[in-house]
Amino acid sequence: MSIKRVIIGAAILAVVFFAVSFLNADESSLRQLMNAVGKNGPLPTWTSLLPPLTAIVLAITLRKVLLSMGLAIWLGAALHHSWNPLKSLWYGVYQYVWGNFMAEFSLLILGFTFVMVGMVNVINRGGGMAGVINQITRIARSARTACVSAWCMGMLIFFDDYTNSIVVGTAMRSFTDKMKVSREKLAYIVDSTTAPLAGIAIVSTWIGFEVMQLNGVSESLKVGISGYVLFLKALPFRYYSIFAILFVFIICISRRDFGPMLKAERRAFHKGQLTEKDVDHTVDSMIKATDPKKGAPARWYNAVIPVLSVVAVLVGGIFIRGSQLIEADGGAFALTLTGVKQCFIKIGADGNMLFVLMFWGAVTGFVVASLLMIFQRILTVKDVVKVFLSCWRILPAAAILVLAWSIRQVCDDLGTAQFLTAIVKDLIHPVILPIAIFLVSAAVAFSTGTSFGTMGIMLPTAAPIAFALGDPAIFVMSLGSVLDGAIFGDHCSPISDTTVLSSLSSSCDLVDHVETQMPYAVLCMVVAATCGYLLAALGTPVVLTYVIGIGALLGFLMLVGRNPERK
Repeated sequence: MSIKRVIIGAAILAVVFFAVSFLNADESSLRQLMNAVGKNGPLPTWTSLLPPLTAIVLAITLRKVLLSMGLAIWLGAALHHSWNPLKSLWYGVYQYVWGNFMAEFSLLILGFTFVMVGMVNVINRGGGMAGVINQITRIARSARTACVSAWCMGMLIFFDDYTNSIVVGTAMRSFTDKMKVSREKLAYIVDSTTAPLAGIAIVSTWIGFEVMQLNGVSESLKVGISGYVLFLKALPFRYYSIFAILFVFIICISRRDFGPMLKAERRAFHKGQLTEKDVDHTVDSMIKATDPKKGAPARWYNAVIPVLSVVAVLVGGIFIRGSQLIEADGGAFALTLTGVKQCFIKIGADGNMLFVLMFWGAVTGFVVASLLMIFQRILTVKDVVKVFLSCWRILPAAAILVLAWSIRQVCDDLGTAQFLTAIVKDLIHPVILPIAIFLVSAAVAFSTGTSFGTMGIMLPTAAPIAFALGDPAIFVMSLGSVLDGAIFGDHCSPISDTTVLSSLSSSCDLVDHVETQMPYAVLCMVVAATCGYLLAALGTPVVLTYVIGIGALLGFLMLVGRNPERK
């Protein structure tokens, strides 16, 4: 870490702290927001913004993510518990870090991540991934088709963001490396087909949570329709998610880039440097340790069968458990589109059952992959154990994931989301209400690193404001803007779990991933805000807003973007 970076980071942090110290929110609004989420005690102040801002600014300037997040957690503990350095350190380590690490949800996600990476390592060591690559190379023989193939794989795994992040990144990494696609580009493709896709898929693990929140809004405001109907009505107004997914495809098929991503792609194509030389990529050693064994046959089905087994356990478990919950509520499960939707809705509201199914799906995939390799005498039991144990090298990335959850709890304890919401709550004109809600939700999600938490805070806050205007279109549009703003902020935040998982599975440095992805995400956000929510609020037909938005994305890319293969 250079002295120059430390000075720059400290200077920026000082300016940010000074600027936010002037922020103030109405006490009655704050109390109302705190009561809405069942919180009592002191009202949040501008200091609630300091921990997430510290983590974000220092991570970008110092490029030391663990240190930055650790300092942010310590600061949060000091603000919430005690300014005594030793006491705040104890609270930070024990209550936030250890508490989040030992939570059932955290252990299931970490277990799922480790076992899935272990499964992919076994597949790769036994030549299964090489077989998939050989099949893909029959139609994909360039960087362009490699990127499109990664996008297509991401679109196929639409039902869960965590599964998408791990499977797509690890499965496509060796092939995109061969086609000289930078790790930053792969991480961007992976990250942009996780939450943006799972958040709008009518059958996904996200829908249960979103519908549950919307159902609460419908009941409290006496709207008279179910949460799922509200979700479907708001679906056309999910501008950011749709633009983000489409823009990834446009970037891939046009083979044009701009900003830091263009620099990374030029470096990868012309110099063969898939990552920056001066960056310590902790997962690279794991990849080298799990290269295909010498003489291992390249059989594609040795990779496809384990992945399908993961999907079968996950989807089958959702159907079985979901049907049980439907019948427990007095309904009857039917294998129809409506029945499938209801299963996903029920499982999303059934505690940590979804993550239990994900974990056991990963275990099943690992066992199937190991047995395939052992029975075909490609790997021995000793080889399988050795390959699985190589997963310990992802511990630094797992630590980042735990710290991201810890900062989320810090923000929840300090009332960061409520303070941000209260600042702008009374400064909104009806025409710009959807775009304002979208931007506030994005700021909250970016600062806290959680889309679900943002939805849980913003929907009870923004929905009554929009409903009071009496315009059904503005109301539905505002609901969509909350959901999409939360996804945008989570998509870009360096302390978001999906951002961390995408960089992990792609073996890309987290800060590099955030820096290269940010311009693309911000462009989609600007287009969604202006060509989407603003035009729609002014009465522009929805179809026309998408035509204008896609035209704006294409025009900007043609004007600013360049082909990295050309010097």
